[in-house]
Amino acid sequence: MRAAPKGTFDDADASAEPSATIAAALVAALDVRRFGDVLPRLLDHAARSSDLSDYDAGRYWHLRALVAWRVDGSVSAATHAFVRAERYLRVAGDRGRRYAARVHDTWGQMLHAAGLLADAKLELTAALAARDPSDEAGLAITLGNLGRLLVDFGECGAARDYLERDLAMVERISPQATRIRSQLATQIAHCARETGDLAAARAFAGRGLALALEHGDVVGAQFARIQLGRVALSENDLARAREAASVVTETLAEHAPSPYVEELRASAERLEADIAMREGRPDLAGALYRRAYDRIAPLTTSSPLERAEMLVGLARALARTGEGASSARRFREALTTLDATAAEQRRSEVEHELKSQSLDAWLVHAAGRFIGQHHIERLLDEAGNEGFRGARREVAALFSDIRGFTSLSERLDPETLIVTLNELLTQLTRAIERHGGSVDKFIGDAVMALFPAERNLDSAILAALSMRDEVERFNRRLERPLAMGIGIHAGAVVAGLIGSAQKREYTAIGDVVNTASRLEGLTKQLGASVLVSDAIVAKLADPARFLLRPLGTFAPKGRASALRLFDVMGERDELTAAARAEIDAATSALEAFSARDFVRAAERFEALAQAAAGTGREIGYELLAEAAREHEQRPPSLEWRGEIVMRTK
Repeated sequence: MRAAPKGTFDDADASAEPSATIAAALVAALDVRRFGDVLPRLLDHAARSSDLSDYDAGRYWHLRALVAWRVDGSVSAATHAFVRAERYLRVAGDRGRRYAARVHDTWGQMLHAAGLLADAKLELTAALAARDPSDEAGLAITLGNLGRLLVDFGECGAARDYLERDLAMVERISPQATRIRSQLATQIAHCARETGDLAAARAFAGRGLALALEHGDVVGAQFARIQLGRVALSENDLARAREAASVVTETLAEHAPSPYVEELRASAERLEADIAMREGRPDLAGALYRRAYDRIAPLTTSSPLERAEMLVGLARALARTGEGASSARRFREALTTLDATAAEQRRSEVEHELKSQSLDAWLVHAAGRFIGQHHIERLLDEAGNEGFRGARREVAALFSDIRGFTSLSERLDPETLIVTLNELLTQLTRAIERHGGSVDKFIGDAVMALFPAERNLDSAILAALSMRDEVERFNRRLERPLAMGIGIHAGAVVAGLIGSAQKREYTAIGDVVNTASRLEGLTKQLGASVLVSDAIVAKLADPARFLLRPLGTFAPKGRASALRLFDVMGERDELTAAARAEIDAATSALEAFSARDFVRAAERFEALAQAAAGTGREIGYELLAEAAREHEQRPPSLEWRGEIVMRTK
């Protein structure tokens, strides 16, 4: 195993529990592939300690995030852990601030791997800002990660600057790291070529090739050869470009498939396809582009820009062979792929090319950017049908609303406000879609989403918790933090195209939708963040997985029947003892309330309100205490079953 980087832990960490266990976990985390089974056990042992400091808790959740990402493959669970790590480290003093750079760096790497490039850029930029200048090794890691991200992001000028700084630092502090230096030189060559500096591109690619051969890195050498081939193509030296592609293909012929080998084979095939297009052989080019794209599409290591360029090449080849409809479809796929990047100029060029080739296809793409590409085909199928066409569906309906956005809008100019709102809604949409839901509509800063209810509804709650995490993460850039209220209810809805002959939208209607909206409104009165009904809880695969704080039985305004409501405080884990104790106390108070022991219920709710002061939850307990006092003065009828009728939304 590699030695732990300087600053991973100090001398006190190595001897005092639970810091010693956290320190051991940090060492294991250096090689997750080898110690992926040991790391969770070390963390479980650390979590059993009752005296984790804020600093240790922050490091604990950072490592939990790493396990969720690298071992369990869950971006959502990892994001939740990253948010918690940041929350603890924020109050852990200078040590916490320095360690937070590692959290942002790991977070950025995960988001990059998941294709969420804009989010990854935010985290890696935060990591760079938080790095201690004396931590040269850590600084070099972040510079490299940020440079590689910006290559995929389409910002090659800035990427080259970060990568050259990283290369200079590595050569100074680790000149023996030949393989890393080779990789950096090859990546710089790519950036130089993309920005038109072909002489520098040739020099850096040659340097990368020499270093790779010195290290015996066959795969790294082929990445450098691909760059040399692309430089030759840019100089219209087709013979030299073809020779580079052939050497790469022949060298890799005996290599077992792996993500990097497949990426190289695809790159060689794309280079050959580009050469075939220059030579006027679109049939051969189309076959090569298709093969290259099919090879690279499943790889999580592949760049969205690379995939988009292969699709654009295929679209052009298809157009040259008279397959206009297939060409337009590939152009649209390329544009969707480019949505993950900041390559606005490239996107504009591809859109112009699609529009010139097929105005109808461009209009379909443009409409899809307003209502969602996944809805556009279905809506086009239904567009000519008269009247209402609906179907009954069992769903969970989710309504969310941002608290504090109105005051934020008063402080921002209109253009900045729209950009800010769109960025936040993008994060919330991804949280919903990551858990199998779909956004039905946006209503200002509010979101309505639907989740299928065929099996269980854990996904709806996990999406809500992810949305809450995204708002907390978004708050970093704001002077006054935003909050979120979410209401979720389940049952049958009618879904279909609704509207007039002139304009329709695909949506869902019914009591379930109305009730979910009412629950979202009740979050303010009950001091809840994620308010769910008993219909949701009944369809959870494992209710014990979540911290469900009971709030009683309520009849929202406008609804005759009452619902048992729960505030989802989060997921149950080793560090939630205080939350579990509060849930037990709330359950006991509600039992006294339902049993008509209003004096005891009021006393317990008042004690809960006092204990929760400053959290926002005290509002709900105060409402329940007031209801208990009122029932003490005016006892309810014998038919009463513990419900509270709300008079306001």
